[in-house]
Amino acid sequence: SKDKWNGNIGAAIQDSKLEGDLILRNETIRKRFTNPVFTGRVRYSMSSARSMDLSYNTNISEPSMTQLSPVPDNSNPLNIFVGNPNLKPQYSQRLNLNFRDFNQLKFTNFFVTAGLNFTDDKITNKVIYDEVTLAQTRTPINYGNDVSVNGNINYGFRVRAINTRFSLNS
Repeated sequence: SKDKWNGNIGAAIQDSKLEGDLILRNETIRKRFTNPVFTGRVRYSMSSARSMDLSYNTNISEPSMTQLSPVPDNSNPLNIFVGNPNLKPQYSQRLNLNFRDFNQLKFTNFFVTAGLNFTDDKITNKVIYDEVTLAQTRTPINYGNDVSVNGNINYGFRVRAINTRFSLNS
């Protein structure tokens, strides 16, 4: 912290071990995923009622045992699920920018948020349709990279004549 600035950073290692027995196949699935995760935030306070934040964080989403198990689940013959033992965890990074302004005298607020999300090795389902039986087989795969952008703008104000408050959002 210094003057109007405040920030923090962090790093860690996420280590996950998955182990499961495939009883019908007399096999064991063993997976270990070790990945770094990071976090950081910087805040600039222009006043007690106005500030801007920039934050960054990462996270890992490991596949579940169901997603890894290659044993077909055909309990519904029209919707078969087969796991993928070669799945990698998906690694997500998020960058967010937030601006806040609140006027106590006029009882107004103005907020802006924007975010960028990037996911590497995104886990999604590949679906194969059998045109003869009309059955579908779903298998989890690492799709590749996924990028999304989001944002929101909010303006709130008081209307004294009817003693209420309105808020407009994008």
